[in-house]
Amino acid sequence: MLEKDAADKPSLWMCYGGGAGLGGYGGYNDYVRRIRFFEFDMGPGRVTTYKRLEWGQTESRLDEMVIVDGGAVKGPADAS
Repeated sequence: MLEKDAADKPSLWMCYGGGAGLGGYGGYNDYVRRIRFFEFDMGPGRVTTYKRLEWGQTESRLDEMVIVDGGAVKGPADAS
């Protein structure tokens, strides 16, 4: 169903590095739930992603990085 890349990996990007909702995910032992956002800037062909916290520093952008720039995917070594 999903196209594969040269390494036979799905082309769909999914994030499991944060969670949202009140259904028992996180929230234990002082863990603050977070959710990942994606910003799409079509002009320069850029995708930026970051996480926001449920409470506390809710305006802070955690783990912010540019994952596509100029229409080209950036690898972990290239991410800013």
